[in-house]
Amino acid sequence: MNISFDDVAGIQVAEKVAEIQRNKKLAARLEADVAREAAELAKGLAPAEVPVRDIGELLGVSFQRAHQLVST
Repeated sequence: MNISFDDVAGIQVAEKVAEIQRNKKLAARLEADVAREAAELAKGLAPAEVPVRDIGELLGVSFQRAHQLVST
């Protein structure tokens, strides 16, 4: 399905849609980067005997999620 719009009520619809799509792709890339960096930090702190609960607190995630990050 291909829908196209020109301006609607002074809104450049095609440009806004393209901007939204670019931002969604950027957000997905950033989310992946953040997840990778969080896992790297968790894995780096665990061998230094930083408690998993503290790792979770630092990363703003639950104990369970911190444990997953340390274990994967």
